[in-house]
Amino acid sequence: NCFQWGIESELYHFTKKMIQLRKKYPHFRKSHFLTDRDIHWYGQWHSDDHFLAFKLMDESDPLSFYIAFNAGNKSIPIILPKSEHRWELV
Repeated sequence: NCFQWGIESELYHFTKKMIQLRKKYPHFRKSHFLTDRDIHWYGQWHSDDHFLAFKLMDESDPLSFYIAFNAGNKSIPIILPKSEHRWELV
């Protein structure tokens, strides 16, 4: 690996946080192909705005994760889906 993983780099901290999320929540450790019980899709990747999002769920945990990707060249307002819990930015 020739990438310089400096302890202060943004990529280092982001990667560390992603590893912590995967270890903590079963949502990110599925051993099977995701079904409609695991994931709900929002948006369309082939639309002009290049925005795609999904809500990741797990039967063993009441929490869910809303994950959004904006690959377009402009900012897009995101409307979070209704939830019984308060959404939190991670």
